[in-house]
Amino acid sequence: MATSDPADDSLYPIPGPMDDLKNEDMEIRLNSMKNLSPIAVTLGVERTRNELIPFLTETIRRNDTDEVVLLALAEQLGNFTPLCGGSEYVHCLLPPLESLATVQEAAVRERAVESLQQICALQSPSDLENHFVPLVLRLADGDCFTARSSACGLLSICYPRVSANVKDDLRFTFSKMCDDDSPMVRCAAATNLGTLAKVVELKYLKYEVIPMFEILSQDEQDSVRLLAAEACVIIATTSKWAEDKSLLVRQMAADEIRMVDESPPSTTARLAVLPSATAEDDKRASKLAALVSIFPKTDPIFLSTKAALDEHEFIQFINDAIAKNIDLPSRANNLNRVDCFTCETFLKEFPNPKDHFGQESWPYDEIYNTCALIVLGNHFRRHNLRDIIKGFKESGDCLYKAHHILQNIPAKKTHEREQLLIPVEGKNHHRLMSEIFFLENEKKLEELQDHQKQELERKREEASLEKKL
Repeated sequence: MATSDPADDSLYPIPGPMDDLKNEDMEIRLNSMKNLSPIAVTLGVERTRNELIPFLTETIRRNDTDEVVLLALAEQLGNFTPLCGGSEYVHCLLPPLESLATVQEAAVRERAVESLQQICALQSPSDLENHFVPLVLRLADGDCFTARSSACGLLSICYPRVSANVKDDLRFTFSKMCDDDSPMVRCAAATNLGTLAKVVELKYLKYEVIPMFEILSQDEQDSVRLLAAEACVIIATTSKWAEDKSLLVRQMAADEIRMVDESPPSTTARLAVLPSATAEDDKRASKLAALVSIFPKTDPIFLSTKAALDEHEFIQFINDAIAKNIDLPSRANNLNRVDCFTCETFLKEFPNPKDHFGQESWPYDEIYNTCALIVLGNHFRRHNLRDIIKGFKESGDCLYKAHHILQNIPAKKTHEREQLLIPVEGKNHHRLMSEIFFLENEKKLEELQDHQKQELERKREEASLEKKL
């Protein structure tokens, strides 16, 4: 009788453990799932990758497995990296976890996302872009809300270690989740918005994350708004806000908290407005922030002149203003002053407004860009946020051109966003307010220009007749 070669056994599946994974008895299947590690050790890393992992993936996709069994599987796979050959081969664990991230049971999805986050930390940047990011984007484009909800918990995890182009895709994808048709997806986006805010670059925090928060904080679902409020506190208290030298950034953080909670600004919101001790590179901005916090009803244009004073004169001004109760120019007077255009005075300053505001490029201006996006969001309240941002970027960061681009894009939302107030700095911005006036009065200005041309022609004809006579 011929003896079998032990080495030949490695060529075939091990019947006992694999059969237990297929057993109709749920308890037996559950025990097998909890003991996947010994099965994988017995099979070896190569057979684990080539046989066990595909088998588990197919088991999940059959959609006839109990929740407790899937939960045990999701938990086990997060610790499977050494059993499949180390971080070099960890991507082979992505297919079963991707399937688990789409199931109906929320507990299973959450555990699958946690395991995927563990795997993400082990992958190299190239493996992330080749394997992990495509998985996240597939989930984000999934037909079922379960897949899109899971994607929200994965976008920020891989964001810090991918290239700039991939980061752009991830931010755009997250903005879609914030405006998704499913309330469950929007809840997931609101839950993970604070995590995203911690890892994105400061410029995107200002111009992309804040508008995402704006949409979520005005959602028709109470649960979404509540989660957005929690995210807002994270955004406002993260070091990127507290240390930012821009007064506008700190004010917007406080304003967003006030927008969610109409009670007086909390300590957290107040700190967001106060100057940062680390903003030594811009002392004037810090002093202006201090003045605005001390004299909140005073014209910020007037305060900006006082921020230019040296330290001794600056402190003397504050002491005198408080002790002597000096009557300072008010914000109300300032806001009245910026709304003083008439069509006639406007055309004297801008004889060809279309050419002026429609020029190819403008120098970068933080206050203008921030406020222009708010203006567009107010006007196109039924448009998706991503369309507004895209239109503004395509226009070369020009409010006038972006407005005309968005007019040709159909509205997609069933409900309107509430109107936001433009920060005071924006209302003092000459280009912004001029452009808004032009957009609001474009037809009247064209009629006035036509009338002026006709009058000029008439006067020329009269002058010509006088010469002939």
